[in-house]
Order: sequence, then structure tokens, then C-alpha cells
Amino acid sequence: MGSNGTCTNTSLTACQYPLNYKFYTYHVPTDFEYVDWSKQWGHGWQTDFKPYTLSYYNAQYYNNSLTTLNATSAVDKLNSYRKYGETFVASQASKYGIFRVGLWYEWATTNRYQIPSDPLTLVDTVLPNFHERFYTNSYQPYAEYEFHATQRLTLTAGFKFSYFDQNLTQYQDNGKTVGCLGGTLVGGTTGTCQGGVLFVNHSAGYNSYLPSADANYHIMNNWSIYGQFSKGTIVPPSGAFDTTNGSPVTLPQPTGVTTYQGGTVWKMKQVTINADYFWTKFQNTFASIPDPNNPSAIDWVSNGDAVSKGFEGEANFYVTHGFSFYVNGTVGTDLYVSDGLPSKGLWVANAPANTEAFGLTYQSKHFDFGFFDKRVGPMWNDNNAAKSGTPAAFPAGTGGVYHQVIPINPFSVANVYFNYVLRNGSRFDQTKFRLTINNLLNNQNIVGDAQSQTGAAYVQGPNDQLLLLPGRSITLTITPSFGWGAR
Repeated sequence: MGSNGTCTNTSLTACQYPLNYKFYTYHVPTDFEYVDWSKQWGHGWQTDFKPYTLSYYNAQYYNNSLTTLNATSAVDKLNSYRKYGETFVASQASKYGIFRVGLWYEWATTNRYQIPSDPLTLVDTVLPNFHERFYTNSYQPYAEYEFHATQRLTLTAGFKFSYFDQNLTQYQDNGKTVGCLGGTLVGGTTGTCQGGVLFVNHSAGYNSYLPSADANYHIMNNWSIYGQFSKGTIVPPSGAFDTTNGSPVTLPQPTGVTTYQGGTVWKMKQVTINADYFWTKFQNTFASIPDPNNPSAIDWVSNGDAVSKGFEGEANFYVTHGFSFYVNGTVGTDLYVSDGLPSKGLWVANAPANTEAFGLTYQSKHFDFGFFDKRVGPMWNDNNAAKSGTPAAFPAGTGGVYHQVIPINPFSVANVYFNYVLRNGSRFDQTKFRLTINNLLNNQNIVGDAQSQTGAAYVQGPNDQLLLLPGRSITLTITPSFGWGAR
């Protein structure tokens, strides 16, 4: 490597080896800060105000081929954002119950791009695969009242208004996403745009009204039953504008979510058991397919409604001398339900049929330990036109998406942690040490598959893109504590 980090050796066994570590960098600095101000005002009133900011800056550079090095084989990639927000809640407690009113607000700025690059010289092409900047605002005011109807019965009702808007700026690219924005691509994907505008601006706003209610009844002091109802919403991603010239024909609407849940909790001195049944309906779900005028860009099509329902149970047993055993399990279905669509009765992608988990924990005065193993049951991946072809190549009504095509076998992950708190009366008293080992057994099962062959049948191919479990990782976290008055 030269003094500027570029490769000066032309030997295939040295610098020009595609997997040379010099072609790969990964920097993810983050930060999070907040201030908490709370006050008791009298007559049962209390306020809590928490302004915060956080940053995420994911910069990567990597050769995008296992076999080739050329002027565009690498990718210069950035995914970054800075957020500012606050949570505010005011509450008033009386003999009848607790009234709460509050607001969550967040503003965020985002910068994202992927640019083809020459790994030997670190020189990017003029045009990116995509480049976008956008600003988002989220407002969620809410109010609820927790009514203590009797000593055993509590009723809670609430309402939240959710508003989300995004302002998006997309720049000219090499045709992978929005293209030359009215101009003509000259010189192929490594060339330039002749004419057109340098960028386009778009904006979209979404609002939803979200009620909720729940009831909790204590049959005995250590045994209760409950029922809950709530509505939620999922806004479309910024990728809804990733079409030719950044102009989608119709923006997808937010996905509405309605949930009902009922369950029971039983607590004894050394045993806690709870179980519940849930039913959740997702209205207006959608999936991505290629834009008919630009197969490298995407459109969003409706999948209809989907219903997730099933049972969940968990228990925690205190064994002896600080040792506890935990077990959890779920079983259910997650199916499309809209009449008249080919998707009806088929599984939603990445929804497991069951999950199981167990763990062993130990706690003492200075030290605690935990081991948890979670198994994820069988599930399905979809196959859609984003892999090859265009929506026109698919049967009418499929929307360019074949559901329940690629089987994903069950897999499991084991994690372990060790915590130690320093308690020696020194200035560093209460300093915390945490050692975490994720994927202890280094399992690298297949958890996702983007099939290279388009169709409703599962066909393995050498060009399939597999998603694997990340390998074993070890993290040591030290949270220092310093006391001026300690001796």
C-alpha cells in the first residue's frame, strides 16, 4: 500500500486479492445524551420532561465481489442520522385513579448514499447508486385515565394522535434508483448525466388516530387476569420514492394495526407464571417490486390484510441460592386474509410458526450471570420481481410477489453475560463491568434467502443471496462511577 492508503502492488497474491482486508473498513461511531427533569407540584400533580439527542454514523467501504477487482467493484457507503427529541408527561393521582397527558416529539436529519468505487485507488464514480437526504418530524400527543373502579378492578382508556412527515431530497444517480432526473445517462453507469436537474424534493405526511383500552382484575392478591385493545400504525419507508425520477404514481398508505390480547399472571414466592392469547390484524400491508420503467428501482404494491394470532406462555422459577430458571414459548400463525387476492391463506414472510427460549440466571451482592438460548421455529421467505423480471412477467393479481416460497429451517442462538459491580467504598464505588458473549456456540444458520430464480416454486441456485446469523461476538462494557465524597 502507498502512503495515501492506495494499492501500488499489482500482484494478484498481494494488493489485488479481492478479499484483501485493506479494501474493507467499517466505522460506526454513535452517541446518546439526555436530560431528565421531574417535579412534584402538589395536589397529586407531577411532571417529567426528558429532552434527548442521538447520532448514528455507519460508514462502510468494501469490495462488492469475491472474485473481481475493477474501477467499480467496491462500494463507498454511508447511512447516518442525527435525532433531537423530547418526551413529556404530566400526571395527577387521586383516590379515583391516575390521569396522564403527554407528548413525544422527534426531529431527525438523515444522509444516505452508496457510490461505486475503485478499491485500488479509493476513487468513487461521479454518480452514486443512490444519494438522499431527508428530514422527518414525529408528533404523538396522548392522554389516558387509569380508573381504580374497585380495589381489585382497574380500567384504563387512552387516546393518541400520531403525525409523521418526511421531506426528501434525492440526487441524480447512475440509474439504480431515480436516474438522471430528466437528463440522459452518458458513458454508462460510470459516466455522467447530461441535462436534467441535480436533485428533486418530495414530501409526505401521515396521520392516525390511535385509541387504547385495558382492564385488569385481581382474582386473588397473587393472581390477575387482563384484557387489552389498542391501535397502531406503521408509516411507509422513504423507499416509496425510489422510482424513476423519484415520482411514484401512488404513495402507499400507512399500515394500520389493531391488537386484542387477554391473559393471566400468577405469582408465588418462588414461581411466576403468565400466559396470554393475542390477535393482531395488519391492514394495508405492502411489498416492494421493481418499477416497470426502471427494474433497479422499486414500487410498492398492496398485499392486502394479514392476521397474526397465537398463544404465549412463560415462567420463572427461583431454584435456590440466587439461581433462577426461565422458560418461554409461543405458537401461532401469521397469514394473509384478504378475499380475492392470491395471497389469502399464505404465510407472511419471516413470521416463525413457534419460538422457544430458556435461561439460567444467578444473582449475588456483587455479581450476576445469565445464560439464555432462543430457538426460532420454521418460517417462509417470499420471492418477488425484485430478483429478476418485471411485474408484467407475473400472473395477474400477484402484484409481482410470490408468497410462502422459500422455506427457512429452525435455528437457535445462545447468549451469555457476566456483570460485576464494584462495591469497595472507594471513589470508584458502583463502577459496573459487563461482559457479553453473543452467539456463544457460533451458529451460522441461514435465516434469510433472496432466491435468484423468479417463480412460485423453491429453486436453489448458485446466485442466491443468503442471510446468515452473525458469528460469535464478545463485548466488554465498563460504566465508571466516581464519587467526590468517597474515601
